Amino acid sequence: GLIDAVTESGDGRIVGRVRGSIRRPDLTTRLIGFENHAGRTWVGPGATPLARVARGRGNNGTDRTEGAVQGRVVGTYLHGPVLALNPAFADWLLALALGRERVDPLDDEAERHARAAWPRGRKR
Repeated sequence: GLIDAVTESGDGRIVGRVRGSIRRPDLTTRLIGFENHAGRTWVGPGATPLARVARGRGNNGTDRTEGAVQGRVVGTYLHGPVLALNPAFADWLLALALGRERVDPLDDEAERHARAAWPRGRKR
């Protein structure tokens, strides 16, 4: 596969909001989104988790990881809309796809408002 990971089907779906953080040499930022998946994924030694989950279940519901990165390939269970809610993550993905160290940031005022409006509190 493109990413060193193993995915198995699980009992029931993992559904809900996710809050976590990305801590990589080329990106440090919070990450929010929505997960809805039945797979349970474990990242192998050839890849690294994209993020650590503080709220939500992440890749498999047990190890607090979310997504995976291997070279220039990135995978995540997050949507809802993950790119609009996480402009630093979106910029990083664009830079990665373009083979650049970074891209010039745009005005993120609308994204800051979307992030501020993201529901807090109990999981549904």
